[in-house]
Amino acid sequence: MGKFADRVAAGARLLDEYSERWWEDVDLDRLDLSSCTQCVMGQLFGEYGDGLDHFYSEHLEGFDGVEDAFEDFVVGHGFDLASSVTSLYRSPGRPNEWAELRLHWVYEIEFRRGHRAHL
Repeated sequence: MGKFADRVAAGARLLDEYSERWWEDVDLDRLDLSSCTQCVMGQLFGEYGDGLDHFYSEHLEGFDGVEDAFEDFVVGHGFDLASSVTSLYRSPGRPNEWAELRLHWVYEIEFRRGHRAHL
């Protein structure tokens, strides 16, 4: 399944808290996880950072080391490859990893839509 499967599953469960059918609002043709507006969070909230703001404080209260907690949150939920606050929340480069992460989000969304895609 790849290194991103568990991360994407965790992200999908988190989004379930936001909306029972969030996957209906994600346009897979536009899905670009390296984009702040075309990633899953961007498509649901308008921009990646706005989506993180929605969940971040609720799920990270009480964590020591805000940057480490942020890193764990975005990577652990399949929303980014690695955090980089100085690069506007998005990791630079790494096209093969972005493609693999995207594949797992497509699989998760297609599965929820009733399509039985295979990785």
